[in-house]
Amino acid sequence: MTSQFIIPDRFYRIILDAEPVLDDFRSNGELGHEPKRPLTPQQVPLWTGLSVFESVEAARRQRSRSAWLGEYVAELHLPTLSDAQARRTTASPGHWTLWLPADLLHSSVIAIIPAT
Repeated sequence: MTSQFIIPDRFYRIILDAEPVLDDFRSNGELGHEPKRPLTPQQVPLWTGLSVFESVEAARRQRSRSAWLGEYVAELHLPTLSDAQARRTTASPGHWTLWLPADLLHSSVIAIIPAT
């Protein structure tokens, strides 16, 4: 399947602290979190992927609605992603889901930005 979007080479992930840790880049499924409701077949891939945003502004908008997500935004540089690794997901503007190992995502952090 070919994406209708050009995959950016930078993404922004809301994280808890100024020093990113591997768990900041693990999906809800990897972390063993239980969904609040049963997942639909369309939601399962989102549970196993990592939510990120295509701009720091989009990440900050999400953080303003969900302050519990964290106080910082990690900027990730990922120059060669395929449709199997990154896709636009949900109706939230600028939202993407990544399916990559946490250690690769963690090592791709190039900057930490305050979320506010």
